[in-house]
Amino acid sequence: MVLDLPVLINNSFLQEFVEEYRELLQELVKEGRAFLKPGMKLNVRFKNHNGAADDEIDFDLIFLSYLTLLKFDFPNIQINLILPANESGTQLSKYFYRLLNHRTHLEINARQEIFKLYIGDETYKGINTERSGNYIPPLLITSQTIKTLFQPKRSGRDYTTLLRETFQQFKGVLPKLGDRENFYKEFFDKYDLSRGEYFTWKPLDLSGSYFMRALYDLYLLRYLFARDKGLETDYQIGNPIRTKKGDDSPALFKTGVLRTLLKEGVFQFNDVEAYFFSILIQHTDLFKIPNKLPDILEKIRPFIAPEITEKDEKLVKENYITLFNENLVRLIRYTRDIAYALEELSKNIVEHTETGIGVITARIYSFERVVNLKSTEEGWRKQFSAGHKFLDINVIDNGRTGIKEKYLKNLEKEKNEYEQLIENAEMRHTIAENYTDDIQQMQLFSLNQFFNYHTIQLYHQINRVKARLGLLIFSQHILHDRNAQIHISSNSLTEKRPIGFYLFTTEGQIVERISRDYLSLGTNYQFLIPVKEEFEHHAVPQHTRASGTSIGASVFMELHGYGFSPESPHRLIKPHFVPGQGKNKYKKLENLVAQVDKISDGQILVLNAGELAATVSSSSDWIRLLAGLQFGYLAIRDIIVYGLSPEVYEDIVNILKIFSDFKKSDIGFWKQDRQVLFFIPVVHNECRFWFNSILTASDYGMFLKVNQEIDIYHFNLIRLTEPENMTVVDDTVTDFSSSSLFSKSNKLLNFELLIKNDTGSSLYEETIWSMLQQPIKKGIAELDLSKPSA
Repeated sequence: MVLDLPVLINNSFLQEFVEEYRELLQELVKEGRAFLKPGMKLNVRFKNHNGAADDEIDFDLIFLSYLTLLKFDFPNIQINLILPANESGTQLSKYFYRLLNHRTHLEINARQEIFKLYIGDETYKGINTERSGNYIPPLLITSQTIKTLFQPKRSGRDYTTLLRETFQQFKGVLPKLGDRENFYKEFFDKYDLSRGEYFTWKPLDLSGSYFMRALYDLYLLRYLFARDKGLETDYQIGNPIRTKKGDDSPALFKTGVLRTLLKEGVFQFNDVEAYFFSILIQHTDLFKIPNKLPDILEKIRPFIAPEITEKDEKLVKENYITLFNENLVRLIRYTRDIAYALEELSKNIVEHTETGIGVITARIYSFERVVNLKSTEEGWRKQFSAGHKFLDINVIDNGRTGIKEKYLKNLEKEKNEYEQLIENAEMRHTIAENYTDDIQQMQLFSLNQFFNYHTIQLYHQINRVKARLGLLIFSQHILHDRNAQIHISSNSLTEKRPIGFYLFTTEGQIVERISRDYLSLGTNYQFLIPVKEEFEHHAVPQHTRASGTSIGASVFMELHGYGFSPESPHRLIKPHFVPGQGKNKYKKLENLVAQVDKISDGQILVLNAGELAATVSSSSDWIRLLAGLQFGYLAIRDIIVYGLSPEVYEDIVNILKIFSDFKKSDIGFWKQDRQVLFFIPVVHNECRFWFNSILTASDYGMFLKVNQEIDIYHFNLIRLTEPENMTVVDDTVTDFSSSSLFSKSNKLLNFELLIKNDTGSSLYEETIWSMLQQPIKKGIAELDLSKPSA
């Protein structure tokens, strides 16, 4: 087979190519393995680009994704990418260097050769492991690779280990730290040498290469090298941020950025996080430090007092450093959002496609490249113009069945499993009815409705207990907060009328448009996300704290009616869970829900996070579990959870904030008449303090207000996670008369007196003991979650 390529491999060409690929698969399904004939070849010939304008020469990385899938569908095929012979004095095609890079990267990630690269009749055997600032390496998704790509690095096998190994390569002659470009070249020459021949590289070596590039662009690589070697250097971050008498801004900058990376766990990033972190850092001007003080001032002008001028040099620098780090944290968490969503999509590919194989690609595009290469909806595209940049993420698979068909089959299977699993007849009947209703409703759904919460009113999705949580969270986040476009298609091989959809937002509302530019094979997700170039700073309103600083004695009297004894008027129920069997974490979570008996109003379910850690480990797992307990058949009004880490709790809140705007549907931040009381252990000076927080309310603002009110008379976690002067927004009182967690006077009861830690002491006793261990000048109010604990 011979395929002649146009100069511009865009969506129009991809549609034609994918349609032919689809026909091949139909033949394969029809004829079986006999269709896989030995010696199959696909010669892909690139045109001579001499004379072509720069914007006419490019290719969408999805093309390489489909070539990769083709190789796995037809393992006997040899794919040859052939570029025109290089005539003397002419420049090699711009395709060449990218293809060379992708070939190497694919071979590292797939552990096999996907395609050969020719220049004329000659095979090109050269290698390239360049760290691109424009794209991540194509990532093959299989049941094996998914474990590596999304697994956080462990201590001793993380990026600090790679750094030390590379630093050790410098013996004798050290690079010149003052020459930035020269240092970059020498460092990565040593890095590549330390990892060996590229065909022996592990995925960590490749992601490490991108990670080191991110450190370089954050002005930290030379600093870390000098520190490791014990060198004295006057190298600073950014030309205008220099040491002056009495000005410690440069030291604050270097140590502050490093502290941010350490605190956020960046050195333990998984491979996918490292790739996206690298290209986002490299390709945005946000973290490129201006060379002149007036330019620094201009960058932060919207966030500082108008009276600050260039004369206030130290103050300008300090404000810039603060904003730099604040936005670095924002980018790190955005990177995690991306990786989290891609992990969910990858799991769907592995678990729900016939082959269990997919490919992820991502690239930064200019507006012009988007227009030339990608399929976009005009109503979304007209918001942008030259100068805008976009992160293009594509996830594709070669499944033979579309999302809707797969989803309906899965629901039928789950319905049957639950009918056998659940012993409680009433619960079994209720769940069976809910699933039957869902199946009937989903038969009327079209593809776009899987991504839009305004149109989803299904039992298992509205309760957020199913596998699509990650994708839905990500899609809502980038649609509403990032002004992205989602282009999706999912069609079976037998689909007679394949179709695709665009989704984007206008004035806060999700817009859906039918797309005729879909790719008709398997499931295809394309996310076009504008890259933000300005600093962000979310100032919090400051108000006067409401009066009242103590709890009346009657509150403690009411607490005497609570206990774990069956005789207690208000019973605390702590189940003893039997861990679920098997590997499917969603079934394990639902197995936990099935083990909880329906409880009466006035009773409180108590969960020890430590005992559930083996099954419920991540923030999304906890959301699924709690939603299943409070919104489903059980409808448990009040729950206490103790022992959850501050990091997981903070992630739960950040995820739920995304839903806060959906007030027209049943989905909001949480629910107004459901409460989860968390007791969170915070470690400081090797002592553990217990802070509480209430998860409730249908919008984020009300959630904050409730916890601010509680903070008046309790150690509430909000005093650590929000500015000290952030207080109650208004004086209206929140009514908790229906909750057993609150007193008749609407005050949160002191359950820390009843809940015991792993040593048998109450949480209250442990907190008091920890306070007594603190230095006389250090009080609990000075704890700061932003600082690493001892």
